Amino acid sequence: MKKMLNSEIVSQVDMAHTACKVYTLHDMVKMFHVSLHSIYNWMDSNKSSFVIVSTIAYIPEEQLKECLTNHQAQSLKREGGVK
Repeated sequence: MKKMLNSEIVSQVDMAHTACKVYTLHDMVKMFHVSLHSIYNWMDSNKSSFVIVSTIAYIPEEQLKECLTNHQAQSLKREGGVK
């Protein structure tokens, strides 16, 4: 039997008749190649929304997309090059 990540199990649950993909904090560590401490910092600074079920924090895919859209780094390049 294939071992499934918590996020895969939860994403298969039909929440209000709509499949909802969610990620655990460890999924995000792997996805972004950052430490778990960095993820906690993002949560503390309200850069990402999350849901806690029992003792496990999950981040819904839509919230992750919104977070990435709202917190994009701006380019340092100006018209005509960096000065």
